[in-house]
Amino acid sequence: KRYKPRQRIEEGDIVRIPPVEIKTGEAPKPRRQLIDLIKESFLFEDKSLLVIDKPIGIASHGGSGISLGLIEIVRQIDSTYKNIQLVHRLDKETSGCIVLAKKKSILREMHRLLRDHKVEKNYIAITQGKWEKKKIKVNLNLQKTIDSSGEKSIKVSYEGQNSLSTFEEI
Repeated sequence: KRYKPRQRIEEGDIVRIPPVEIKTGEAPKPRRQLIDLIKESFLFEDKSLLVIDKPIGIASHGGSGISLGLIEIVRQIDSTYKNIQLVHRLDKETSGCIVLAKKKSILREMHRLLRDHKVEKNYIAITQGKWEKKKIKVNLNLQKTIDSSGEKSIKVSYEGQNSLSTFEEI
């Protein structure tokens, strides 16, 4: 199983280290229209953070067959962003605010706040039809899966990690 950051491995544990792919050369260059789209999506910026309204269809980062994600695009916008890091991720097909840290100290602090549940995340979904209740709680176990092409997805499974979501009509 996957260990939590605070857990320690013990003698006799079997450890699997995923394959590491080291690529040499420069990252692929995004089209000018894509750079402009991301620059127009900047919502907030100060000396520590950058908040972007991530469009649908752009991955948070490259990997699993995707060579260019939001973080790689931002790093190529300007040299001041060359070391910027994702505080969290959003799925490729999810739009919304994504926070990037300009300093490692801020990244660590933001991760601590997320880990300690000091940050409230809200998602808005457009639905069709009539809701029977104003507020619905869904408590299911979710498991990450990877298909043969390397595409990641989430499915409900007894073996998955517990996830509680609250849906409220607004």
